[in-house]
Amino acid sequence: MKLSEIRKPFFGMVEEILLFKGFEKIKTNDGFEYILKSEQGFNSVTPIINQYDSLFFISLSFGLRINPISEITTQFSDINQEYRSQSTTLNVGFDSLIQYQDNRIKVETPEELITGLGIFKHILQNEAMDFLRNIKQWKI
Repeated sequence: MKLSEIRKPFFGMVEEILLFKGFEKIKTNDGFEYILKSEQGFNSVTPIINQYDSLFFISLSFGLRINPISEITTQFSDINQEYRSQSTTLNVGFDSLIQYQDNRIKVETPEELITGLGIFKHILQNEAMDFLRNIKQWKI
């Protein structure tokens, strides 16, 4: 498979779900990140494609920014002052939300891509939104 054969359907599926839910698409050096701002900070979803020669892996990362906590913890990290307001407080991979043997899905065939996209679609529509919604209700 080629990168473009993976990138277009992967990002398309992510956008179809997240943009409808109010997430904003942000361009990054490696692709895109999807941010949903809240009073306390923001939630983020990052689709990841890793390429090793002709082998590809896809993954999703979920970030949570809780401003009062991050304002303290970033003082003790090596994050440049300029980027501290963008750093997340907590990051988890999709394998933290469902039982899966790895934190990425191998994609060598169109069938593996379809299977992986199905898994991620289910996670985005169910487990991830439940996780982010529950966290958003915390009062700090």
